[in-house]
Amino acid sequence: MSRKFLRILNSPDTSRCFQGIVVVAQELLRSQGITKGVNQHVKNIDDGVKAIAAQLVKSQELSETLNSDQDVIKDSSLESATKRQEKTHNNFKAIVGESERAMMLEVQRKYQDTTENKDRERWQQKQKKVPDSPLARVAGFGSLAVGLVGGGVAEAVKRIGGASEQVSGPVFISENNSERLAKTLCRMRGAALKIGQMMSIQDESLMPPHLAQALEKVRQNADVMPVSQLNRMLKDELGSEWETRFSEFDKIPFAAASLGQVHRAKIVVDKHLKPREIDVAVKIQFPGVAESIDSDLANLKLLADVTGIFPKGIFINNIISVMKDELKEECDYELEAEHQMKFRRMIASETVGDVLQFDNFYVPSVIPELSTKRILTTEWATGVPIDRVADFPASVRNSVGRRLLKLSLLELFHFRYMQTDPNYSNFLYDVTNDRITLIDFGATRSYDKDFVSTYLKLVWAASNSDRAEVLEVSKRLGFLTGEESQKMIDAHIEAGLEVGRPFQRDAPFDFKGSKISNQMSRHGDTFAYERLTPPPREIYSLHRKLSGAYMTCIKIGAIFPCRDLLVETVKSLKPELLLKSHM
Repeated sequence: MSRKFLRILNSPDTSRCFQGIVVVAQELLRSQGITKGVNQHVKNIDDGVKAIAAQLVKSQELSETLNSDQDVIKDSSLESATKRQEKTHNNFKAIVGESERAMMLEVQRKYQDTTENKDRERWQQKQKKVPDSPLARVAGFGSLAVGLVGGGVAEAVKRIGGASEQVSGPVFISENNSERLAKTLCRMRGAALKIGQMMSIQDESLMPPHLAQALEKVRQNADVMPVSQLNRMLKDELGSEWETRFSEFDKIPFAAASLGQVHRAKIVVDKHLKPREIDVAVKIQFPGVAESIDSDLANLKLLADVTGIFPKGIFINNIISVMKDELKEECDYELEAEHQMKFRRMIASETVGDVLQFDNFYVPSVIPELSTKRILTTEWATGVPIDRVADFPASVRNSVGRRLLKLSLLELFHFRYMQTDPNYSNFLYDVTNDRITLIDFGATRSYDKDFVSTYLKLVWAASNSDRAEVLEVSKRLGFLTGEESQKMIDAHIEAGLEVGRPFQRDAPFDFKGSKISNQMSRHGDTFAYERLTPPPREIYSLHRKLSGAYMTCIKIGAIFPCRDLLVETVKSLKPELLLKSHM
């Protein structure tokens, strides 16, 4: 027994665990201005915890109505959009029978009932104070660091004793540590949770199954503010008499994400003409998340560097760098309101071509007088999250999938302005109107004209199976340095052609039946170990949106022709490319 224990203590894994906690503790404390450091002779985990606690105690002193937005689009473009929507709705009634429509309406009703009743109990149980001070947040990361290290030690012991189901890979990426990471991110919220949610839509082939499963929980769950914190935020942003500005306000949220939570409320509009009550959605930012972006990401980067819990192939340091810029913009709800109003005007714009047009989309109005930098109030949106369309008739699934892909092409290539968060809940399908409502415009960005022009060449090359052109344009964009192994080059080209597969034929493409995601995952190991450079910064948000569009089409089982959408795009923007292809 003593020999086995000595062997455990002397193992590289255990040694790394002990070194890790000291490094993490030192850096976390140093980031808070504590230079004394931790006792360099920490002999075990308990001493490490005590040292961190003692130093943290010493550092305690560290311490934006329908009335104004409705007239935004009262022009000929709105009339044109309305006519298109009426045409689409008539087509919808022609292809969907009354019994099918009744079934769909029942699904929508049940979803709304669940959201308004059963989920209320769940949200009440998930009320936990948001760590909103520098001290509280660094303590959260410190606790996570200690837990990960302790979990790593336990995993090392299990492996040596033959009691672990895992026999390879970093000891830090154990099942228990994956769960520990997910729970902490959900409690911390802010930048930390946003990174976890972003990781959850990465290629699962690059992650151990239990880590992928834990991160999926992160994407779907987040704790919510207790009522005391909620009241404080509303008072700070809307004034001490904030409750008088609403005719009703439900203090139990119906949704929560990484940066804030959303409440349903009612307000009275047109008070001086014909007063009427309308439903609104009020998004309230978690306290302290905007101010803690830099420190949260720095602490998360430290944990990633020391523990290796995120695979190298996803370039976590680059993701963190890009996310820092994106998160600072997402925390500005006044900027998000501007994005939402601009998208509302875009959706009402004229068609781009014979095929490309905004087919029955809708963007809710913004309520300016009840919106600030940390609160965004908008018109209430009705519908079910887009993934629920999987339960609807094929004709509806195919129509919704094609509309979503069209939306992505229009955003990127024609407007160079894209909402880049592919979360299913950001796209609501309204059965009554056969309409897709777009919400949440925090992660919206524009793209440089030259980048978009070059990227279109890449997509066109992939759609025509032009391997040489895919390679050449990939180098021009910065995907490859030119020094990669042939294995990496081949994998990159194959992955590019796979992404272009929906556009390679005139016939309808079966997203789910094609197993396109499985084909992509074949190259996971190669990308993880032989990629020499991270992708261009624009790619993180762009591919997040495009992969989301593909994954939604897979999820709902959509089958529809795609090539005509791309041909129309090329014809209107770069017709010279058509001369280079064999059509």
